[in-house]
Amino acid sequence: MSRESRLLEALGRLVPGDERSEWVREWSAELEHARTAQALGGRRQRWRRYLSAGEDALRLRLRKIPLPASLQDVRLAGRSLRRNPGYTIVALLTLTLGIGANIAIFTVVNAYILRPLPLPEADRVLVVLGMTGDRISGVSAPDYHDWKEQAASFSSMAAMHRFGVTLTGGEAPLRLRHARVSPAFFELAGVPPLHGRTFTTEEATLGNDRVAVVSHDLWRTAFGADPDIVGTSIMLDGEPHTLVGVMPDSFRFPPMGDKIWRPLAFTEADLQHRGRHSLWVFGRLAEGVAEAEAAAEMDVIASNLEEAFPDTNNGQTVRVRNLHEFALDGSGRGVFMLFGAAAFVLLIACANVANLTLTRGASREQEIAIRTALGASRSRIVGQLLAESLVLSVVGGALGLAVAYVSLDLIESMVPQSLARVGSLTLDAGVLLFAAAVASVTGIGSGLIPSLRVTGGSTNGFALSGVATFLRGRGTARRARNAMVVAEFAMAVVLLVGAGLFLRSIERLYAADLGLDTSEAVAFGLVFPQADYPDPADVTEAVTSVLERLEAERVVAAVAGVSQLPLTGRGLTSGLLIEGGAPVINADSPSGNLRMVSPGYFELLGIRLTMGRTFSEDDDENAPRVVLINQAAASRYWGAEDPIGKWLSFTDVDGEPEHRLVVGVTADVRQSGPDGAVFPQVYLPHRQTGEVWAWNGAAMSFVMRPPPGRVVGIEPLRRAIAAVDPNLPINSLRSLESMVGFTVASARFNSALLAGFSALALLLAVVGIYGVMSFSVRQRTREIGVRVAIGANRSDVMRKVVLDGVRLASVGTALGVLGALGLSRLVRSMLFEVSASDPVTYVGVVLVLASVTVGACLVPALRASRVDPVEALRAE
Repeated sequence: MSRESRLLEALGRLVPGDERSEWVREWSAELEHARTAQALGGRRQRWRRYLSAGEDALRLRLRKIPLPASLQDVRLAGRSLRRNPGYTIVALLTLTLGIGANIAIFTVVNAYILRPLPLPEADRVLVVLGMTGDRISGVSAPDYHDWKEQAASFSSMAAMHRFGVTLTGGEAPLRLRHARVSPAFFELAGVPPLHGRTFTTEEATLGNDRVAVVSHDLWRTAFGADPDIVGTSIMLDGEPHTLVGVMPDSFRFPPMGDKIWRPLAFTEADLQHRGRHSLWVFGRLAEGVAEAEAAAEMDVIASNLEEAFPDTNNGQTVRVRNLHEFALDGSGRGVFMLFGAAAFVLLIACANVANLTLTRGASREQEIAIRTALGASRSRIVGQLLAESLVLSVVGGALGLAVAYVSLDLIESMVPQSLARVGSLTLDAGVLLFAAAVASVTGIGSGLIPSLRVTGGSTNGFALSGVATFLRGRGTARRARNAMVVAEFAMAVVLLVGAGLFLRSIERLYAADLGLDTSEAVAFGLVFPQADYPDPADVTEAVTSVLERLEAERVVAAVAGVSQLPLTGRGLTSGLLIEGGAPVINADSPSGNLRMVSPGYFELLGIRLTMGRTFSEDDDENAPRVVLINQAAASRYWGAEDPIGKWLSFTDVDGEPEHRLVVGVTADVRQSGPDGAVFPQVYLPHRQTGEVWAWNGAAMSFVMRPPPGRVVGIEPLRRAIAAVDPNLPINSLRSLESMVGFTVASARFNSALLAGFSALALLLAVVGIYGVMSFSVRQRTREIGVRVAIGANRSDVMRKVVLDGVRLASVGTALGVLGALGLSRLVRSMLFEVSASDPVTYVGVVLVLASVTVGACLVPALRASRVDPVEALRAE
């Protein structure tokens, strides 16, 4: 086939089917004629002229081919929007903000709540919690073994004991999150290693447990992603371990975030002491077993153990929870609240665009009436107007997606750790589908009602007089616009009240009395490995050496030690024997949180002494054993009696409990943060700690205050610590004020996003009322001109316009207050020392709305007051 024939065939495909055969026949004859002419005279130019003429004819015919109605609507919508740049820009900006806010918060919902954990059948992985009363107390080794033997609801069950570990052998020692786990842990998780293997049953025994599995992140950062690292020896807490496996990057087991794992091997004492509640337990449901069935079975097992071992298991219960829900730690409720707030913003944006469309539609009624008179059906016109809204929403959706993408880093920086451990923010296919759905629904929602309203008039509406136009402006369309403004203000009030309550709650959290002074205080931690510090006396001596070295080298102005920093939770808990009470552990028996502290700790942090004395350098291993307690312990265990000179002892010991005299009482410290409960606290001098060092993993934190006008540098600290032991890594140098922020991270995250959504809702509501009042002034130009002509005062005109706007805002505000009173009760449990009906918040919101409403109405009111009656009447 010649080139000309191929070209002719290709051009023929562009011709409509019913005309194609005739066209091909005609041009085939022309082609044959050209070939004959070429053969006779060799005049190829004639063929080119014919072909060129054919292409021109085809182009003319293609232009006449009718496009589908939907494509025509889109093309006309684009032209119409380009001719009205003001309307288009405002509508696009409104939709971009509304859709972008929803996409951004849905990304959070998708990443942390909807997306399953990266484990096979993750919904069947449960955490089995040991409970003492209403608090999580952990599980003892004997109870774990009994659970594992008796629970038929689980196909596998694994235990975990978490504490830090020090990795040495590199450029500098590293302190890592670490866990000892039973071999079934990795089987339960269902994720095979990337390199090597996991643990065998034989390695879960003492002497065979010197093996380790590392996370992908640690393998990459500490070992250079070397696949040959498997089988080599690494140093953990000063002891050699064989690295047997590397987990893949996809392996996540929240809420732990561990970097390295070792086998969990129990001692004989562990297996016989049911009072040592130190284990986390996880289980994978057996096939066909529901979570409720497993929970019921575990209740029965716990009840049987309580009956069999009343001395240690009295009051011990079990709670079964889904691992994903447990990892969220209650944060999911706050995220869904934010999603609802974002939906309110989108509704306000839709109402705003609908208002703009109604306003613009009033000026297009003449155009629409002409089209209707010329034969266009109402459905055809509605389709065209709806196409404009859909084009706006699609473009707004694309821009909103870009806004959400840009904001992800900012949002992720504010995400509380309870969420960050579950996943990460990404714009995956689910988010893109949500964006497409929101854009489509928004386009229809913001365009359908205005389109139906605009096309509902008479076909001779273009012939209406100026008076009729004024009357029409006061009709249905005006009422619809006013109703939308009222709705916008009502929803804005709900969001503003919610944001106000949360901001007030955050203010109260930061202003709460923690019981200590965190200003300028910084802290870091050290852990003394048992291999290098086998005796408790060695740990005591090392802690004293670090304190002396820091003071001697003037690295800091003041320093003190504490086994667990304040604001980090309850920490080590022990049962207490008070004045000869029975040594049992249950929900009602005495217990206290233990903290080992050095002399000067209370003075450095400003913890107030209410009676007695604090510790001194004389409280060493040769002095009588003493303790300090907090006011909560004194009130709970001694009531109105003076506890000074009374004794207590710990029940969680092997052997005879040791009496310790109470020598002082301190004010309460909120160890879990501003909104945390206050628990009985027992302080021990670090030189009289003994076996308690082993309970605490031989860990000690050091709290410091810098010299005046200076900061505490990490390098001087490292040099001072290296002078004591070069293998001790400094763990997490941070300020105590940042730790306060960490404890309120979830509330701060909710408050920040809700405040942002509220500000956006307020802005959109102001734009809405400004648009309505501006349009009202334009529509009433003739009326205002007549009023001024017959003597109306211009200030009266201004007052009337402003009052019309204030009236709309007042109705919306009243409805919003009622809605806020109802909805705010849903977040009552998320507030701190703030009532859900806090009058300061409600009054503040009303005043803010009143101010912005008057401001938004002033410009249209000024315009109305300047109407020239002569020009207004001449225009009519």
